[in-house]
Amino acid sequence: MKKAMAKMEAKLRIEMETRVEAQVAAQVQERIRVEMDVVGLQDQVAEIRNELDNAEVSDSPLFTQSRKLMPK
Repeated sequence: MKKAMAKMEAKLRIEMETRVEAQVAAQVQERIRVEMDVVGLQDQVAEIRNELDNAEVSDSPLFTQSRKLMPK
């Protein structure tokens, strides 16, 4: 009887360890995905900043619209 209980406990322990490992792996994958998203967003922000730095004020649609509204 004790042998059967020990065997059952060992089996349950292995199942629990497997579940925990699967949860950890899923969390690691999610973190990697989130970090990749963050890097992608940082790249987009850098591109936009670069475009803004290189843009001429007169190229801006707001500037063009404001020029049209200004009295001549």
